[in-house]
Amino acid sequence: MRKQSGVTLMELLVAASIIAILAAVAIPSSRGFLGKGKLDAHANDREILQTSVDVWRNTIGRTIGRPYPILQGGEDCLGKLDPIGGIPSAAGCNPYVDIAALATQGFLQNSASIKSADPSKNTTATNTKSGSYGWWVDTGGVVKSHPDFLQGVYP
Repeated sequence: MRKQSGVTLMELLVAASIIAILAAVAIPSSRGFLGKGKLDAHANDREILQTSVDVWRNTIGRTIGRPYPILQGGEDCLGKLDPIGGIPSAAGCNPYVDIAALATQGFLQNSASIKSADPSKNTTATNTKSGSYGWWVDTGGVVKSHPDFLQGVYP
């Protein structure tokens, strides 16, 4: 009698089911890593901008009379954003962080170093990427993004 070698149908089905179970477990957890990475990158951009804005306030802001590097207006314009559209809500005010000014003065490596910044809101310079967030300064000098972090969106 000749010995037959090979794989039975049952063995193939068991192997396929094990692979399917592993894929079902691995794919959602890898998505979690990507989402966490985007959240961390957004938080990192905020920290970099906050540090730059604080250093600006303690050096340049004292000499030019404008405490924060915002695009237009003085301290009375801080935090004046339309909560829905994100457009400054008072005439002559634009509390968005002027990223180009921070880069020009040496507080940032360059205007493209904040990948999440929306160039139409934060600067007249062009970033290498068009970001999704407008970074602004509130009345307490805290840098915030508009909109707040969107799950899975970065830049």
